[in-house]
Amino acid sequence: MQNVEKYKDEFNILNGLIGAKNIENELIRILNKYPNVIKCIPTLLAIRETEINLSDQIVKFNSRDYDTKQIC
Repeated sequence: MQNVEKYKDEFNILNGLIGAKNIENELIRILNKYPNVIKCIPTLLAIRETEINLSDQIVKFNSRDYDTKQIC
């Protein structure tokens, strides 16, 4: 529950994805406009690791230098 409160604003931003016609494009737009949202993804996915294997690359969510192109 602590993490949910910690990322309350980021989760509210991501709520904009609900009902999006093109969720992938909307996620890319959100991540580019609000890169701080990236740090809440492990909590949103309910995992403890700060590195997630996406396809053929690993994204480090604990880094301060987020690269949205890594995710999108």
